[in-house]
Formats: sequence, C-alpha cells, structure tokens
Amino acid sequence: MVNLDALIRREDFTVDVDPKKTNALNQDTKMKIVELEASSLWFKWLRKPDFQRTTAQWSPEKVAGFIESYVAGDLIPALILWQSETSGIFVIDGAHRLSALIAWVHDDYGDGALSIPFFEMIAPEQKAAADETRRLVSSKTGSYIEIKHGANLVPDRARFASNLATLGVTLQWVQGDASRAERSFHTINTEQTPIGDLEVRLIRDRRCANAIATRALVGAGTGRYSPPSFTESVNTEIKKLACDVYKDLFVPPLETPIKTLDLPVAGRGYSAETMKLILDFVEFVNPLPAPDTKTKKRGKKADILAPTMDVDRDGSRTIKFLENVRNASSRIAGLRPQSLGLHPAVYFYSATGKYQPAAFLAAVRFIQQLEAIDQLNLFTKQRFDFEEILVKHKYLINQIVRKFGAGQRSLNGVLRFYRHVFEGVGLGKTEAAIIPTIVEEETMAFLKPIVDFDKGTNSEFTTERKSAVFLAQALRASLRCSECNARLHRNSINFDHVVDKKQGGLGSEDNAALTHPYCNSTYKEWRRTHGDTVG
Repeated sequence: MVNLDALIRREDFTVDVDPKKTNALNQDTKMKIVELEASSLWFKWLRKPDFQRTTAQWSPEKVAGFIESYVAGDLIPALILWQSETSGIFVIDGAHRLSALIAWVHDDYGDGALSIPFFEMIAPEQKAAADETRRLVSSKTGSYIEIKHGANLVPDRARFASNLATLGVTLQWVQGDASRAERSFHTINTEQTPIGDLEVRLIRDRRCANAIATRALVGAGTGRYSPPSFTESVNTEIKKLACDVYKDLFVPPLETPIKTLDLPVAGRGYSAETMKLILDFVEFVNPLPAPDTKTKKRGKKADILAPTMDVDRDGSRTIKFLENVRNASSRIAGLRPQSLGLHPAVYFYSATGKYQPAAFLAAVRFIQQLEAIDQLNLFTKQRFDFEEILVKHKYLINQIVRKFGAGQRSLNGVLRFYRHVFEGVGLGKTEAAIIPTIVEEETMAFLKPIVDFDKGTNSEFTTERKSAVFLAQALRASLRCSECNARLHRNSINFDHVVDKKQGGLGSEDNAALTHPYCNSTYKEWRRTHGDTVG
C-alpha cells in the first residue's frame, strides 16, 4: 500500500470558546488543485485529527486511478471539513482522496520532501510502493508539473491541463465546535462507512498507552504518535524503545520469494497486517484491565468508543508498555544477553514462507511460561530435538491456524502443540511417538498428515513453492549454535571463546565459536555445571 500519512499534518482538535465564531468563518464550497501547492495558505493550515486512521490503505493502482479520474473531470465525492478557530482546517472525511491529490501535486507518494522528515526512515517496501505509484501516474496522467506547465502535450494530456483551470473538489463543512466535529467523524466512520475493528481500537484508545505504543513501534519511533502533553525527554525515551523493538522485529526487510534465511521476526515492517500484529503484541504483553460489565451496555456506540484504560497524560505508562514489549522481543530475538535468538524460519513462517502471526504470539507466550517456571535452560537443552520436530511438521501449525483462525484465535492451539512436543522430548520420546499422540487428542483430531496433493499439482513453480524449496534446503544447511546445536539467525549470533579469555584463550579463528546470546551468557555455564550435553 502507498503510505501517504505524512502529507496532511495530524493535530489535536482545539475546543473553541465560542462555537459561533467557527460558523462565521469564510468557507468555500470548492477547492482548486492550486490550493494544495506548498505556497498555499490553505494547504499550510490543512490538518487531520490525531485519531484519524493511518493514510496507507490504498494500492498504487488505486492512487493512480483516482488522480486520473480527477484530471479527467469525473465526479469526485465531496470532502467533509471542519474549521477550528485556532488549529486549522481538519479533514473529517476524505483524507485518502485529498492525500492522493497532494501526493500528485508534490510528487510525494511516501518517499518525497514531505515524507522523508516525517518518517526519517523510508522502508524498502514503502519506497517500492512509491516508485510503482509514480510509474503508474506517469503513464496514466503525467506528473502535476508536466500537466500544469508542459507545452506541446499529447491530446489527452492537453485536455487534462485545460481541466485543471476549472476543476475543483466539492467541500462540505461541519458547523459547530470541536465536540461536534468529533461526533461527525465518528458518525461518518462507524455508521455510514464502517471501519474495521483495528481502526476502532486505535481511535478508541488513541490517547492511551496501547495505541500510542503501537503507532510508535510501527514507525520505529518516527512520525506523529504522541500527544502534545508529552515532554521532549519522554518522546526521546519512547523513540529509543520503539527503535530497539523495531530492529528486533523487522530488520532485515522481508523479500519474496524467499531466497535467504535472514528473515524478519515479525514479517513485513510495512503491510496492512503489521499494525494489527503490533497492537496485538503490545496488548499481549501488557494485559488490559477487564471491562466494567456492570456499567457498560453492549452495543452502545459510546461504549464502543470509550477508552479501555486511563488516558496516558505524561507518557509514563506508554514507556512502561514499551519496556514490557522490549523485554518480550529481546527474549526471542536480538543480541541482548537474554536473547534465545529463535530462528524466524523455524518458528514464525510456514513451510511455504507465509508469515504466521499466531505462531509468533504463541512462541512469545510459550517462552514466557517457560521463564516463569525457570525452565529456559531445560528448553535450551532440549531445543535441538524440539526444533527438528517443528521444522519437519510445520504443516500441523498451518492446519491449526486454518481451523481456529488467524491471530490470537489460534494461540491456544499452537501453544498446545508446542507444549506437547516439548513435554514429549523431555520424556525422551521419539518424533514417531510424539506426533501421533498429538493427533489423538480430542481438540486436535482435525490434524492430518501431509500428502502429495498438498505439495502442489501445478506444472509451474509458484512463489510459495519456490519459497518452500529454498526454506527446506537452506534450513538443512543452516549455521548451528555450538552450545545447543539449534539454528542461528543473523541478528542473534555471538562470537564466543572456546577457551575463555580468563583462562588464556586467544581471539583467534580456531578459538572462536558461534552461539546464541542466551547460550553464551547463561546456558553455557549451566550446562557445564550440570554436565549436560545437547543433541
């Protein structure tokens, strides 16, 4: 999708002292395209509510198609605006349409002069979407500069140029104060044009720690995500925590078909599913307070939009939420001493390379449960056998997700699978003894062994099959930890002295070993103390 979120500045609604003053302001019913140029006072005062959904839901084809429709003179739905006495002109409905036109005027489809300072870091997927949009716009319509100032245009583009002088977008204005404008936004976006559960959650909790932390994490600490009440030092701390977690989860970027084991822990850092995964993760490691069933009535719009927790007025709770997220992410990924360095290809991707959010959340919870009962060393001791079974029987997790649904709906099923395998390995059972007993469980009776038909019947190699072939072969030949013998991921490799420095060991090649951070910092000493060996 094309990320146009930087093109209209986010701002808090300002409550006017006298609502009548807003009604008296001059409000045109048409907007000419020139009003979107950088020098226009109208453009400089353009805003969108801080709780507006992210303007990143349109594909390159949709953005280019909308621009073409506009310059061709097709009917464009009206924009609904509200003018604050002190804060500017707010877009109540039509942010995507208006942002697409701004993108055309400024040649900024998520990678230009407005976007770069906003995002600070442009993700490769975002840049690719911008490049594709620019290519489509060039072929369908031409750039704004070309249409406005070009000479000797071909007939179609000459017609577009003449249209620019007369075309305008219809404007409708909400009258009243900020509370009226906010009610109008909710009415439009929850009744006339329903929005999804994710947007409702983010709007509902927009000033709460869960939503603020989510927006900070998705943008790696860049962009506008915190209210003005947060101090600069608080925002600096939020940004640092968000960057740390982002590196654990989304670096390096995902490319398909998969041709490397250097996979990101949390899938694509820039996709329609990313925001939901991160919000689920934030709330997963920061349990929300139980709803007050005595005072809330199901189905009331006011209740749907009521925050699920207290508003975070100073940022302290957001920082706490992010610290909990970092603790969880650094236990499974990254280079911190506590990192188990779980390999994404083993735990978080299907056999065909599809990212599985349910497996990610299940792995986080599984490790948290092991840590709570002080069994991380036992897990590391059994990790080789445990992971070999996971790799060989990935199709079972696919079936669990298909049965129960995506995200947290499959969490308990995947967790049961993990526990069953872990307990079986701990009892010394073989793979041949462990897998049949899982299928025999009443709650897992739907699981079936993979057959040749499941491996594909097309004569051509699909993207999924190409990824499957690579993953299967690459996993067999992947680097292994010298302590636990499980696979190593590029983001979680320590260089360990075989003979410790304090015992005279040198920093030479023949005295070096590759390990997981946890194996190097904790498990190595535990294993030597207990005299245990690994698979």
